[in-house]
Amino acid sequence: MKISLTRNQQVVPFYFAAPISKLVAENNFLLQETNKYLIITNQTSYDRYYEKLRLAIGNEFNQFWYVCPNGQQSANLAEFSSVLAYCEEMELRSYISVIAFGDEGVSRLAGFFASLYLGGVSLIDIPTTLMGLEISLLHQVALNHQRNLDILATQQAVSAIFFEARFLQDNQLSELQEGFSCWLQLAVTLDSVFYDLLKEQFPTRKELEIKSVVPYVTSYLNLIETSNKVKSDGLARYFGSEFQLAITLNSTEESMSSNSLAIGLSFSLLISAKYMGASLDLDGWFKWLADLNYDLNLPESWFITDLLAKLTQNDLGKKTILMVLLDSFGKLKQVAVPVLTVAEAIEEYQLIKK
Repeated sequence: MKISLTRNQQVVPFYFAAPISKLVAENNFLLQETNKYLIITNQTSYDRYYEKLRLAIGNEFNQFWYVCPNGQQSANLAEFSSVLAYCEEMELRSYISVIAFGDEGVSRLAGFFASLYLGGVSLIDIPTTLMGLEISLLHQVALNHQRNLDILATQQAVSAIFFEARFLQDNQLSELQEGFSCWLQLAVTLDSVFYDLLKEQFPTRKELEIKSVVPYVTSYLNLIETSNKVKSDGLARYFGSEFQLAITLNSTEESMSSNSLAIGLSFSLLISAKYMGASLDLDGWFKWLADLNYDLNLPESWFITDLLAKLTQNDLGKKTILMVLLDSFGKLKQVAVPVLTVAEAIEEYQLIKK
């Protein structure tokens, strides 16, 4: 199947619902722009699928494989520098095509690299995790720098995205949870019908681990397209992000990353009900996420003052915090919430999750 997506005022084809070998073979013309391919992948994807992708791409003598660490460890400036060094070593100084084949870190690293190398080169995304797919759908990519995503580059228009859902069968639960949180972010804020569908089809951890997302990809992509076109709907991507960033900055645990957006969403739903009067089934939300095996607890050693410091960017005199919330009509709004109200909501959240 093929869906056309709009990215950076260009149309990007999204191919799915078939094995990767078939998807590449049927659209081989996308690989004919150059005769050299820099394939950036992570260790797990390389170990599992190297032979399969190598044969699917063809022109094997002009394939240059760069293997980086798994996860977000590869999405940093140091790894970016290593890719540059590898290209110099392999004398890849003329126009090349970049293929991102792997997880979230690969999608971010390859997207950032392709947007800058030689003034921008073509990029084909083949994500192997649900979060990797999420990154390939974004307008921008970012690399880590001192625990912040503050090194940004507008992603070069992607030539194509190939998605084989079977890759997700090899994902760890934490990888599925992290990507599924992004689906929840748009569903809970923009489309109650899609939200109810996800809740019905993925009621527990078991279904999330074994059930294919392919039947629901089209609905999700349409939701993304809508959020990109409608200004107010575009706020959906920021819902939950304020608290997510605060807990990420306050944590030294890598395990927190797979749950951070789910925690941020939970907190924003709570404060939407408390401060904006939004009519929400919070009990149902918390029960569902518990059944999906999300860990929504905050460490007992954390202080409310520490989280407030992250939310206010250490501005102790700040009286309000700008947040994206749902109002009483279920519409997204960006509002200035009193710091005291946020503090009370954090305390209430901690009590709920005890």
